[in-house]
Amino acid sequence: MQHWKYILFCTAMHGETIVLFPPHITHADMRSAFPNDKVISAGFLNFNEATQRFTCYGKSTSLGVESRPEEDEFFANKLVERL
Repeated sequence: MQHWKYILFCTAMHGETIVLFPPHITHADMRSAFPNDKVISAGFLNFNEATQRFTCYGKSTSLGVESRPEEDEFFANKLVERL
């Protein structure tokens, strides 16, 4: 799997919510799909097949926002637990 991207939003309805998307979409383009939500963090993620866990890292240059690896991995890995 390629290193996908993510944005962690704070939404009025659900609190902190992570959105994962493919690398060909910019963080700024994905952000425009959620105009009313506050961006908390953004970056890239990698899925480790052996551990079945995501690792979050980096930053979004188009949004000017850093990742929060430990906090963001919590939300990304909640998605794996639901599958």
